[in-house]
Amino acid sequence: MHNVSVHGHNEVWKLVWKGATKPFCSLGDGDFYTCSCTGFAYGEAGKLFLVRSQGSSEIEEFELAPLFQEAGSSGVDVGNASLQRWEINGTDIDAINTPGKLERLASDIPLREVSEVMIFSDYDHDGANTEFLLQVGVEPCGKRMMALIGVSESEPKLHAFASVDHPERPLILPSYVWEELVGSREDASVIEWRCGDHGSETETELIIGAANGKIKVHSTQYSCETSGKRGSLIKQENL
Repeated sequence: MHNVSVHGHNEVWKLVWKGATKPFCSLGDGDFYTCSCTGFAYGEAGKLFLVRSQGSSEIEEFELAPLFQEAGSSGVDVGNASLQRWEINGTDIDAINTPGKLERLASDIPLREVSEVMIFSDYDHDGANTEFLLQVGVEPCGKRMMALIGVSESEPKLHAFASVDHPERPLILPSYVWEELVGSREDASVIEWRCGDHGSETETELIIGAANGKIKVHSTQYSCETSGKRGSLIKQENL
């Protein structure tokens, strides 16, 4: 639950599960430490909504599951969303093959501080900290794919942000691309995929920028030479 100032009004935003949840990338799954669980372990899955209230009145709610389907999130059932509940520690994997440690770890995890999911900032550069990143998928290996959720000057209702060129679909990008955007008032250049990254035979560079609530992303893809360096231009497009 977070207090958010929207156009001078104090609101409360909270993530709400509706119905039962089930473990996701949990200790019992056996794959909590794999790339596909990066950012989700130790988590839960179910029907998830972002609920926005002012005073004692609920203003609106926004269903988050469709974003996971849009991202092609593996392991998440259709109609469900998933969230990390407790962070995984680097030493947790050591407990798998150590007698007695696994049981102690299972008891320790629920005592950890609950993960902070909603961290607000002015990603769209409209002057208001009314957006946060939500992880909706994972790309090889461990690239956390994020959607930007919130409200803007031009769209006062809860929504997943899209780009200027493709308003019909949510803009889903790796976390490090979004962080370049929020950290710069100028257009930022980010390598989304490098030559050789998990066998990639192409390299993709993104130019991302935002102003007054509008986000633009330009993608340029190059071939990769046998030396592993960037080669010739393949294509350009606005995402």
